[in-house]
Amino acid sequence: METITIDFKFSGLYISTSGREELAGIIDNALQNSGCGRWAGCRYTEDTITIHAVVDDQEQARSVIRSAIEEHRV
Repeated sequence: METITIDFKFSGLYISTSGREELAGIIDNALQNSGCGRWAGCRYTEDTITIHAVVDDQEQARSVIRSAIEEHRV
């Protein structure tokens, strides 16, 4: 397994603390359910979410994370 970092840019996005916790849980569950990795951390700035994950397959993990974020109601 290796650690990857993925940046997602969102102009004008604000995520509350509870929304951040929920998003972390959603991404971790999605990675673990897909069998390709696990959540390792995240950093939020005004317009970027930086996600760190420990994964087996980078491309599959990126796809899983993108799908999980798209489904989040933030």
